[in-house]
Amino acid sequence: MTAWGIDISNHQKGADLAKAKAAGASFVFAKATEGLTYVDSEFTGFRAAAKAAGLPFGAYHFARPQPGRTGAQEAAHFLSITGTSHDLPPVLDLEDTTLSPAATVAFALDWLAAVTKATGVTPILYTYTGFAQQHLTVGDALARYPLWLANYRTTPPPAPTPWKAWVAWQHTSSATVPGIPGSVDRNIAAPGFPATPQEDDMPTADELAHDTWAYKYNDRQALGYLVTADANARAARQLAGEALGIVKALAAKPQGLTADEIAAAAKAGAKEAIDEEIDSATSTTVLNVKESA
Repeated sequence: MTAWGIDISNHQKGADLAKAKAAGASFVFAKATEGLTYVDSEFTGFRAAAKAAGLPFGAYHFARPQPGRTGAQEAAHFLSITGTSHDLPPVLDLEDTTLSPAATVAFALDWLAAVTKATGVTPILYTYTGFAQQHLTVGDALARYPLWLANYRTTPPPAPTPWKAWVAWQHTSSATVPGIPGSVDRNIAAPGFPATPQEDDMPTADELAHDTWAYKYNDRQALGYLVTADANARAARQLAGEALGIVKALAAKPQGLTADEIAAAAKAGAKEAIDEEIDSATSTTVLNVKESA
């Protein structure tokens, strides 16, 4: 079953998050701040309501990149409202800018680095496909951060450059969810998304064919390694090899891997898998490796 959640702001004032959870929502993110001074009037209430309902809760900041300010300044405003302890990773909502692409990327990296340092957690970057294609293709540094992608369509979208995959997909802004007034953003989570622990970490056949499959090895030193699954034998063998390569590398270096070491281990594992044609039993074993491995 695909896990899903909602993101809300003062536009959903009066939301009953207990009803949303009962309807199947697995997580909720709420707008906390915007720019340098704005604070969402409903944020504190939403956070308390989510806690009372036992619904995993996260906060997001709507960025306003513009001349004369830094991402770190906006990060400080965000943290002054949310604090440094979050149920779910903090989120940078990046969909507006008056800066050049290079300056916009630099602003985002500044915010993300400041929040990582303060919380000890790797933040998520939220954006939509068109904005990413126009403003975020300068270099690949942003790919170090998990992507939450807005793209309103009926089939899972590809991740825009520089990302290889997304961890959450906002597929509509007009969902109807019990307990939530009016329309609301609805988001589908990739397996492994922090808000959605699964009973098992195995994808269904449909998910292999269509959804992004994420493996996250998070020791706060290494970033998550994301791969996109495809429903054919070669892709399945390659995916199994990548996971096995990372698991072997972690076993050899239990104190943790850097992002480069993760990528190198995955590449080596994939090559070995394709060369040796890992059989289905081995593939199943590797795909079932948990984060705790």
